[in-house]
Amino acid sequence: GDLDDVHGDEEHGSWGGDFRKNERDAHGDLVDVHEHEEHGSRGGDFGKNENDAPGDLGDVHGDEKHGNWGGDFGKNENNAQGDLDDVHGDEEHGSWGGDFRKSENDAHGDLADVHGDEEHGSWVGDFGKNENDAHGDLDDVHGDKEHGSRGGDFRKNERDAHGDLVDVHEDEEHGSWGGDFGKNENNAHGDLDDVHGDKEHGSWGGDFGKNENNAQGDLDDVRGDEEHGSWGGDFRKSENDAHGDLDDVHGDEEHGIWGGDFGENENDAHGDLGDVHGDEEHGSWVGDFGSLDCHKYGLGIWGDEDSCVHFNLCVPAHPDGMRALRMKCPESTKFDWDLKVCNHAHKVDC
Repeated sequence: GDLDDVHGDEEHGSWGGDFRKNERDAHGDLVDVHEHEEHGSRGGDFGKNENDAPGDLGDVHGDEKHGNWGGDFGKNENNAQGDLDDVHGDEEHGSWGGDFRKSENDAHGDLADVHGDEEHGSWVGDFGKNENDAHGDLDDVHGDKEHGSRGGDFRKNERDAHGDLVDVHEDEEHGSWGGDFGKNENNAHGDLDDVHGDKEHGSWGGDFGKNENNAQGDLDDVRGDEEHGSWGGDFRKSENDAHGDLDDVHGDEEHGIWGGDFGENENDAHGDLGDVHGDEEHGSWVGDFGSLDCHKYGLGIWGDEDSCVHFNLCVPAHPDGMRALRMKCPESTKFDWDLKVCNHAHKVDC
């Protein structure tokens, strides 16, 4: 739906990433930031429900008398997910807050509750497969920390505010992992290429298209600002950014952070993710979240007064990883392919 931009409604406690009402929103009907002020509800506010992965919104004060608290949906015939059980709604069936009932209008299909499909790695907030769902199942807030994933990932929906994230397990064979955005022309972050979306243009999962109305600022696409060393997935700085203060390609070079890396923000729905699992064999490049410490996976890049580009490798070498490094070097420099890579930080000159 329609988002407020970064400064859109500060007087109502609303900031970038708040959802407007949209009857076909994959996460249900969200209350517009002005929609129900008299009920203490304001757009984009998450209720209390630590196990609810998509952050299903409800009126924070809406139904406390019924044992229902923030994040639980009431009945709503236009709700994309169908009728939700509140926190106490169906305990005898092993179901609690955030579990979806079946609904023919459900964008994603049947969801397993916390006990429903543990053998398949599915729990509360995980979406079932649906032919209109580009990517498959999401992990809830605690769902898959060992794979670097924690709740707040959204499914495919052309009006989805955040774009379509690939589940951490969904497309490993294509080098895709949690945090890659699917294609969505109405996405608040611009026109994102999915993992297969635009390979012929050198674009892949996590690259943002240009969008002057983007809540995060004008993002450079994969070719958008090469002369400034900027490429797909680079965020502009914005202190009100729904995801925290993200560093763009020049934002925090002294810390080895580059385009696509999220800044630290413990309240960020996506967290500081590293490519812990999805693409280790490629040496983990664009789309990796979090700071590039050597206990995580990632590549750091920075320059010095000699205009030589250095790299900090924290992962095993791989041809595609080397190619990603080479791509970052100025055309006038040569990359030394003869490198010895170990498990520790290793400085290399172009």
